[in-house]
Amino acid sequence: MHRGVELFWRYWPLTAALATGCLSEKRFSEQYTNEVCSLLDDCAILTVHGYSTARQCRADADAVYEGCENFSSGDARQCLSDLAARSCDAAMEIVTPRSCARVCEASD
Repeated sequence: MHRGVELFWRYWPLTAALATGCLSEKRFSEQYTNEVCSLLDDCAILTVHGYSTARQCRADADAVYEGCENFSSGDARQCLSDLAARSCDAAMEIVTPRSCARVCEASD
């Protein structure tokens, strides 16, 4: 498959969410889980981060943003954008960009 088409299919949900501006906590959590686990799987570093399968990664990542007290959709959009741009080298040590730490701390 052509690389551009492959990237489109991988990132179209993220692009759609960023374009519409409406990003709920639930939708963010789903997209965050998908982005993180896809990155680890695509980079073949699931085991480096303690996962034997992408399914195991998704089970752990699903709980990361449950019950956000002060969910910020703006910071959530930035987090997803930074995740989409993350390189395999950067993901080798730290998967989640710093922008993701602000998702539950700020309010829009």
